[in-house]
Amino acid sequence: MSLNETQASIESPGCALTMTTNEELSLILPPKLVVMLELPLTLCPVAMAIVNRSGLWMLAGFLLLGWVMARMTVQRRRRRVRQNGEDREIQRRLDAKVSTALPLSDAPIEVQRWQVAMFDLQRELKGELDSRIAITQSLMRQLDQRIAVLQELEKGR
Repeated sequence: MSLNETQASIESPGCALTMTTNEELSLILPPKLVVMLELPLTLCPVAMAIVNRSGLWMLAGFLLLGWVMARMTVQRRRRRVRQNGEDREIQRRLDAKVSTALPLSDAPIEVQRWQVAMFDLQRELKGELDSRIAITQSLMRQLDQRIAVLQELEKGR
């Protein structure tokens, strides 16, 4: 008795499938396998994956994809933990440094000498600028006074 002549009702604990013809079975299985199998099959999803090679490859692909994604997640988490530890170490080192009132106080002696020379030059230049500003302001006052005197002379004429 073949599947063409009678309706095959297949039930197992994991699946239930009812087929009436080989044509319906050929939609799921390769044609050569349908001809070879003239007896009822237990066609549940796992059995289909084993019989159908493309389903097996797809299942293997999903398993591989899941494994790769899980591995990437674990590596990313380890990298983040390592980076956080390094960041904490750097922050601890920065916090441990004693800040002084003078910048570059822990620099080599040549740098400190250069710094002193720069402070001296700054003081000299600031003094020169302040004196030039004072001279310019006094000249402006003198000009304002002379202008005022000239305006009074013109009014008097």
